[in-house]
Amino acid sequence: MPRSSSPEPAPVSPALLRDWRIGAEDRGTVLVVGGARSVPGAPALSGTAAL
Repeated sequence: MPRSSSPEPAPVSPALLRDWRIGAEDRGTVLVVGGARSVPGAPALSGTAAL
């Protein structure tokens, strides 16, 4: 398969993200639905990961 002439993608790092000038609304929103009061692990983990 021939290689593309486009440059290699840069890895996402904290330094790369600091250079972006975006507001809170530009980052998007997340809604996590699931789990139960007795087993909140998966939704809690998903919400934490989204932060």
